[in-house]
Amino acid sequence: MDEIREQEVYVSEIAQFLNSSFKGEDFIIKKPATIDDLSDHAMIYLEAMNPEVQAKIDKHQAVLIIADSLFPVKNGAVLATDRPKLSFVRVLREFFIEQNLPVIHKTAIVSPQASIGTNVTIGEYCLIGSQAVIDNGSEILSGVVIAGKAKIGKNCLIKDRAVIGSEGYGFVFDENNKPIHFPQFGQIIIGDAVWIGSNTTIERSAFKDTIIEDNVKIDDLVHIGNGCRIEKNTMITAGTIISENVHIGSNCWIMPNVSIRNNIAIGSNVTVGMGSVVVNDLQSPGVYIGNPAHWIKK
Repeated sequence: MDEIREQEVYVSEIAQFLNSSFKGEDFIIKKPATIDDLSDHAMIYLEAMNPEVQAKIDKHQAVLIIADSLFPVKNGAVLATDRPKLSFVRVLREFFIEQNLPVIHKTAIVSPQASIGTNVTIGEYCLIGSQAVIDNGSEILSGVVIAGKAKIGKNCLIKDRAVIGSEGYGFVFDENNKPIHFPQFGQIIIGDAVWIGSNTTIERSAFKDTIIEDNVKIDDLVHIGNGCRIEKNTMITAGTIISENVHIGSNCWIMPNVSIRNNIAIGSNVTVGMGSVVVNDLQSPGVYIGNPAHWIKK
């Protein structure tokens, strides 16, 4: 994971990096901050200015404010950008974040048959199976299990104790109504720049691939059942349960503690509200809430 580092960078350097203009003095910035923990020589972003915020800023010296417009400020500078929060994050990552050197920890168990790319980090007590493929630049934190046929793309982050490629929950019943496990041979395919949260589980299917496309971000404590497909840029937040063979389109937001029934299809550009229960397909773009989840607005 990224760590903050000590750094000194001038306001003019930040403006040049963002290809933006600034108003005020050109001074050294030493750290990022929020309005509530502001100090001298710090950088913040603002979505809106009000008298209370202005009073907090005026108590300090050499504060850089990244905002959506230029305005006068005492003892500081304002840098104008269309998207202040995004610009703040880009500056943070460029100047103030120190990335750890890639390493495979001595306690990790990595099969000799696994394919591990360059600049890959594998943390303490991980278990990487013989059919795993981990592409360049990915970071696997402590206690992660990657089992079965699992392909992890470039520059992914898999947080502590996630389980990728475990047996899917599939059973048939015999003549005595005894559940018999249906063997799961399918593959897990994780795209590039995917984030998978702590204690999240992604299951493999009997035959069908379970696919997580590029830039999907999955929060902690999420379950993704076997045979699911999650399309690019979709955000899945904590506590969500996605049953088997669910297809979720691109650019969706699945809010905390959503439950999605098996074999459901959700179209692109859909937001499912917190705690909703999805029992029918949601194909039209828009916001859905409730139990059962129903459309409320675009």
